Amino acid sequence: MSPEMFIDHVRSFCQWAESNSHDLKTVHRLLLLLLEGSAPLKTSRPIFTEPVPLGFPQEVVWRDTKRFADFPFQCYYPVLWRDETHPEGPFTDNIHEDFAHIYAELRHGLEAQKRGDMASAIKYWRDSYFFHWGHHASAALWAIEEHLKAMRKGEPAASPNGGPAESLGNSRVTEGPPSVSWIR
Repeated sequence: MSPEMFIDHVRSFCQWAESNSHDLKTVHRLLLLLLEGSAPLKTSRPIFTEPVPLGFPQEVVWRDTKRFADFPFQCYYPVLWRDETHPEGPFTDNIHEDFAHIYAELRHGLEAQKRGDMASAIKYWRDSYFFHWGHHASAALWAIEEHLKAMRKGEPAASPNGGPAESLGNSRVTEGPPSVSWIR
């Protein structure tokens, strides 16, 4: 994939994230394209030249995760086998936070590219893919595929806080942080 094509996919993901409609089909396709295009990115600079990459978004602001409240689900089990438990009990991850982290990283590189610094943008996307947003993209893609598989089987969505399971497609975020929800 050419760098120009990758940049088009970055723009498309950012537009999707900034929109008022967040559907499964579009983000699934975009995540696959981003993952396909990011690993082979090449730059003339060596990888990890700075101890902490310049301008690395340190925290995703909670309000940035709220933009994804219309997405069909929020929480997912981060392990392949749901019987596999953490010592403190089963827990879920938050796909809204995954999207917010991916968006922050891609937007940061896009701003460098818009300033005309293509080498820094490509290097940033490549480096941050390996140590940050690529992990969120892989996790989100896995969660979406698990959600779609459950929908095809007619299974209800898992309840994020241990109560009765919601019907698929009815999950809505209204407030709160936790990036990890403990099910008791």
